[in-house]
Amino acid sequence: MRTGEGSLEDFSPLDWAIRPLRKYAVFAGRAPRAEYWRFYGAWFIASALLEWGEKAVGADDWLSSIFGLALALPYLAVTVRRLHDINRTGWWLAILVAILAVAVIVTAVVGTRNDGTAATVTVGMLMILALLGTVVTLFVFAILPGTEGPNRYGPNPYGPSELEEVFA
Repeated sequence: MRTGEGSLEDFSPLDWAIRPLRKYAVFAGRAPRAEYWRFYGAWFIASALLEWGEKAVGADDWLSSIFGLALALPYLAVTVRRLHDINRTGWWLAILVAILAVAVIVTAVVGTRNDGTAATVTVGMLMILALLGTVVTLFVFAILPGTEGPNRYGPNPYGPSELEEVFA
């Protein structure tokens, strides 16, 4: 990664993918879309390759589990910084994770009954809707462009725009 030289627009896709690892547990500041999506893409590809490799050799998935746990904190941090880039608080992530947690718990409790009643089916459908709503909300937040210029979470990660430099 280039530290102190060039601008962020000069970063390669690999530089963007590695950047969240260098900011392992940094929840402050902003992460542009390039940082978030390239890190997510690299994580997805590496996870898939690890899973495939473990299945190919007949191993348990302990290696991919360790990999997932090791990258959980930087993934949460880059997601919070991505939310900051669109001028949203990181608590949005906590709220969405809480919705998923409640959905899993309720599904587990109701699923133990498994008697096929209308209540069980209704709760199952509500949990599916909660999951879809959470995923769609996070996806929309992740694809939105960042706030132009500085916001309450810090300066524009790409630096000032040419227009800001003219009128500075």
